[in-house]
Amino acid sequence: MSFAQPSFLWFLLAFITGTIILRGRARIAFYTFGSYLFYSASYPPYVILLLVSTTIDYLVGRGLERVTHRPGRTALLLASLCTNLGLLGTFKYAGFVVTNLNHLFGGLGLSFSLPVPHLILPVGISFYTFQTLSYTIDVYRGKCPVERSLLSFACYVAFFPQLVAGPIVRATEFLPQLDGHRPLREAETVRGVELVLLGLFKKTVVADNCARFVEMIFDGNGSHGGAAIWLGSLFFAVQIYGDFSGYSDVARGLAKILGLDLPVNFRWPYLASSIGDFWRRWHITLSFWLRDYLYIPLGGSKGSAARQASSLLITWFLSGLWHGAAWTFVAWGLFHGAFIGLQRLWRAAGEAIAPRTLSIPRPVAVPATFVIVLVGWVLFRANGVSQAATFIARMAGLGSTGFLDGIGDFPLVSVASLAAAATLHLATCRFEYDVDQRSLLIGMPRAVRIVLIAAVLLVIVTFAGQQRDFIYFAF
Repeated sequence: MSFAQPSFLWFLLAFITGTIILRGRARIAFYTFGSYLFYSASYPPYVILLLVSTTIDYLVGRGLERVTHRPGRTALLLASLCTNLGLLGTFKYAGFVVTNLNHLFGGLGLSFSLPVPHLILPVGISFYTFQTLSYTIDVYRGKCPVERSLLSFACYVAFFPQLVAGPIVRATEFLPQLDGHRPLREAETVRGVELVLLGLFKKTVVADNCARFVEMIFDGNGSHGGAAIWLGSLFFAVQIYGDFSGYSDVARGLAKILGLDLPVNFRWPYLASSIGDFWRRWHITLSFWLRDYLYIPLGGSKGSAARQASSLLITWFLSGLWHGAAWTFVAWGLFHGAFIGLQRLWRAAGEAIAPRTLSIPRPVAVPATFVIVLVGWVLFRANGVSQAATFIARMAGLGSTGFLDGIGDFPLVSVASLAAAATLHLATCRFEYDVDQRSLLIGMPRAVRIVLIAAVLLVIVTFAGQQRDFIYFAF
């Protein structure tokens, strides 16, 4: 089920009705049941996978509470890792691995091939897998108390606003809120509604209207020149930001209405001054997850230069692979990792040689970083490594097509809409727009607030593009 579908409104009304009627543990049970019902709308049998992950990690957590000797605790943690990563690997990467093995066999001149499994990808499996793993790892490290209530733990894993596309929530952030939480408080509800409206606007009006221009370039006949591909990449940058941050806004808004807080997942990423800064602003909960549970355990920034480089390489390889079972995603992850590595070398050189000389002014660093991100989005969105290489070459003015070929396929109004999106991104950053600190609705009279909400809903309905699934549902 998608937030942008009309059927979701009926689900939400029923969910809020139950929230009003029920209290205490009954309400948490209702949240959990409703979340499973929400998840089952995509493909009911895969609810079993969610139940398996939840049950295993709950039992592992209870086991870690009782077992004190290191070998036993390590065995329990490995049980969690193997179960969760085994399910993720089977359903998300089995086809990718077998396909590449068959290509390898063919390249070696072998005549046999393995049957390629065609499994339906469980929606949100990458998100809830990382979420449950963070719990067992934190319990193992002694950084998170064990949750003794299976009901509360199941609610944490399955909570429907963020279940299928994040944010990736830590148990220490979510579980303490379940005790005595108060839903539907006026101030928090107003802030939640504001976030929901903002997210729906980003998704339906911004992202879905950009989608047709993105598809024209990346799913078209391949005749466009470099300038058109640059524009297509710009449209994709706006689309994926509006789509993904829009989902996160709706998720956070719904949680606020229900009396719970979810972490911020985006902070004006296209105004980043470096690729490292970009990842402190884009999909923040994933960035911190990779840092805390992968990069630092691998050695992080400690040890020899070779160890640091290998830690960085492995982290960004797996970051790319997490996003999808395709070499384009791997290339995208390594592309970002390479620039983070270069950034560190540049900073080290600046500290050792000439700090002022090598310091890049922000008015230069921000546009340069955005250009790098745009090239990366070509790798992310391309239908294959070959298409990505061809498009990047054309963007550099190389190849057989003219640089301006196909530029006329973009109407002037579409380019103006990109300028408007850029202006809004900059304006909200300058204003430091945050519903918790600078809510636009909270200080208004109720009558004015209702009229404004109705007006925004009218704009969303009137100017919504052709409906598409949220992009990160595929991850």
